[in-house]
Amino acid sequence: MSFLNVPKAGFPASGSPQKLGQGSLSKKVQLDKGYSLHDWIVLHNDRSKDLTSVGGGFKRVSVAELQQHNQIENAWTAIRGKVYNLAPYMRYHPGGADELMRAAGRDGTQLFDQYHAWVNIETMMERCVVGFLVGDDLSAIRERRKAQSKPADPQSGAAIDPAIGQGQKPRFDWYQSAQVVNIVFMSQYDLHEDNIIASLDSSGSLLEVVAVLGPASSYVFKIRLHDKVIASQGMKVLVKNGKAQITMVKAQEARWPKYGELLPGNGVVTSREVKFHECSIVAVQKITHDTNIYRVRLPSAVHFKVPVGHHVIVKVNVEGMDLTNPYTVVQSLVPSSPSGADGCAVDILLMVKIYPKGVVTPHIGKLSAGDTLRVSDPQGSFDTASLENTEHVALIAMGTGITPMTSVISHVLSSSTERKVHLLFSNKTESDIMWREELDQAVCTSSGRLSVQHTLSEPGDSWTGDKGRLCLMKVQQFLDPIVNKEKLLVCVCGSPSFNVSVKRWLAELGFTAGQYHIFS
Repeated sequence: MSFLNVPKAGFPASGSPQKLGQGSLSKKVQLDKGYSLHDWIVLHNDRSKDLTSVGGGFKRVSVAELQQHNQIENAWTAIRGKVYNLAPYMRYHPGGADELMRAAGRDGTQLFDQYHAWVNIETMMERCVVGFLVGDDLSAIRERRKAQSKPADPQSGAAIDPAIGQGQKPRFDWYQSAQVVNIVFMSQYDLHEDNIIASLDSSGSLLEVVAVLGPASSYVFKIRLHDKVIASQGMKVLVKNGKAQITMVKAQEARWPKYGELLPGNGVVTSREVKFHECSIVAVQKITHDTNIYRVRLPSAVHFKVPVGHHVIVKVNVEGMDLTNPYTVVQSLVPSSPSGADGCAVDILLMVKIYPKGVVTPHIGKLSAGDTLRVSDPQGSFDTASLENTEHVALIAMGTGITPMTSVISHVLSSSTERKVHLLFSNKTESDIMWREELDQAVCTSSGRLSVQHTLSEPGDSWTGDKGRLCLMKVQQFLDPIVNKEKLLVCVCGSPSFNVSVKRWLAELGFTAGQYHIFS
């Protein structure tokens, strides 16, 4: 399992399209037979069907007309100026028709960005486009958005999070030799490798650096370099003492008179565009009968490290439609030598369960070493600061819900504290237990700081461990030995129904929202 050696992660990135949070849950509904994502693709690609309700073409839609289309059988919404007919998609929407109706008859851009910023609506709903939002009253929408937004940064015009003081805003300096150029970013806010995202364009002329300043804000630098650097050689990123230094090799040996110039779009932002990168698959390992781990290597011109419990969005093209799935990045639990210590980009690990009747995972299941995969920047909201005042961390996971728990376990065990981790891991059969060998090794090397309890809902005759579906009594028995509940954080991850059940049981046991975190 040597290819699983990846570095530790630890700093939370900014707000996430995947709804993660203490006590928050993604709402999903059971779709009727014949209304799966695959069924939507089939309908969407059927050119004989009019999904616009207006006979095709592009209408000029006023705000007043848009407001009239607010019924479930006749629902329109506007997203970034385009008007979409939502009615054909109602029964296919994973969150249900009620959720979709929240955007009916109005501009749904803000709502869409809050929950689905990573979704490519241009391909997902291409044939549902009614037209474009026009008219003088459109300016009223813009004014309302402006009034509702946070104060603007006078230098960049970007929205400012009031929680970020002016002194915390990053700044940068530069120095050079004839061979390399170094850009150094500084801030009173503590910078870590986990909250710096850097990328070069393919020409080696444009550098973008994102410094994640808090749970909902980032500072973006967009720089046109004075001359080209060698993008194929990538960047060396070192973070130390609150400074982040990015070193790039010049395409031509020469001393530059200046670093280049700042481009429009610099400043504090409360939401960022979800960027995807063409990554290469280095290795694939089968860990159960239906689950693989993919070691994915970032392009040389992209650098980031995924924080604890955070995820990336994977985008694949299926029958001409770009589809996305979030996958929490897993962390190897077997002690290994540090990776990426020289500041170069590191690989990430994705644990993917292949569902034969799914749409996205069968496509990923066919990939092998040497193939490519489009992967986004890190997303998520889990904050390791929630662990600071704890003595115990209890993890309750089902199936692929083990993925965020791996980085939590690794983070806790690598810290200098005596904090203990307890894992209750529920699966269907013994062959479904993911990373069992890694978990066993981690228990053996944890000096008693990690305990793992397995429970199977459909155990075989040879199984001697706990049996039966997870229930209130099992959760209570798992948590009871931890005496000081005030120094305990519970993390939960599984299917939506599993998360709802465990959340209810925790409430019955007297836990409040601040004492647990739901990964959903």
